[in-house]
Amino acid sequence: MLALGLDIEDQEPLEADLLPFVCTCDEIERKEWSSSRFGPKLLLAIKEAVYKSYAPATGEFLDFQDVSVRTNDQSGVFEAEIVNPEKPTSFGSRTINGIYRPFDGGFAALAVRFRGA
Repeated sequence: MLALGLDIEDQEPLEADLLPFVCTCDEIERKEWSSSRFGPKLLLAIKEAVYKSYAPATGEFLDFQDVSVRTNDQSGVFEAEIVNPEKPTSFGSRTINGIYRPFDGGFAALAVRFRGA
C-alpha cells in the first residue's frame, strides 16, 4: 500500500449552503449522491479521505473543487479523479479509489492507493 486516507462522519445532513462549496458543478448536475441515504455529506467524507491519502504523498493541498467523485451505492465503492490539471498526480495517477460503509450513527470513507494500481 502506498497511501491511505480515512474520514468518519455522523449522519447529520450537510447544510444546504455548503453544497456548492463541497460539490463540483458536475456532481450537483448529476446528483451524484442521490442514490445514497447519506446525501451530499457522502461526497464531503469521500473528498476528505481522498485528501488525506493525497496530501502526504504529494505535499499538495486539495480543495473540494479539485476532486470529482463517482459513487456506486450498491457496492459502496467510489472513484475520485483529481480534475485540477495544476495538481500533481498521486503515484502517477489522477484517480484514487476507495470504499464507504455505514455504521451505527454515521459512515466512513476510505481512500487507498496500492502499489501498481
